[in-house]
Amino acid sequence: MREDISKNIEYNINRHVEKFNKESGEIFTYRIKVKWTDADSIESDLRDNVLVIKMKDHRNQSRNFALAIREYVPKALIPTARRYVHQGLMKAIDYVISKDILAVDTNALNYFINITADDINQIKDLVEETEEINKEGRLTRILLSEYKKLSSLYPTDPKPDVHRETKEFESKVYRLAVKEPEEKVDPTYIGKYIKAAVVPIAKIETFRDFGLEAHMKFIKESLEKGVDTFLCGGSWRV
Repeated sequence: MREDISKNIEYNINRHVEKFNKESGEIFTYRIKVKWTDADSIESDLRDNVLVIKMKDHRNQSRNFALAIREYVPKALIPTARRYVHQGLMKAIDYVISKDILAVDTNALNYFINITADDINQIKDLVEETEEINKEGRLTRILLSEYKKLSSLYPTDPKPDVHRETKEFESKVYRLAVKEPEEKVDPTYIGKYIKAAVVPIAKIETFRDFGLEAHMKFIKESLEKGVDTFLCGGSWRV
């Protein structure tokens, strides 16, 4: 019976991990395995790219699910690159991704929100921005895809400028997500560590009238500026 409970948690998490990884190129490095212990505290060990979470069975599947997620996501989501991301922003991302996974179980989601409320209140604005970016998969396809590349900096210690750039890039993507149709926001970001351009999907009438010409011109100009990554932005308000 207890094995069935752990297998259910593993299945619910691993299937979401597979979905996220297909969207964003392996942003979750490790799968999960749950082992029951009698200890009140939760511990985790990495074994052959599997994060083994040792936790107490609380005889409540929703609670077990929420506690497993709280341990798993901060350890498995871009684990090498995350130290180079602005700390508050990374915490907001963990929270939003965790809620996405827990959405299949309302009781687990509510429990998770309650036990993390004090920490999340301190970064409320960042969470609201991250949730807006998360619409239509932009959090995984754009932000996390780009942040994952920062793992190339490992094992150097993170410098303030890389944390600043990750926050500035998030602000850029957020502005693109919420802008009004007539508002112009430069979709490129050129920094020392991040050199990316967010390419919106053109309206049908724009594509009909101009074909690929507008996109090709944008790509050419972005390359000249130093952009080395083009990210599909989904259906922005364009």
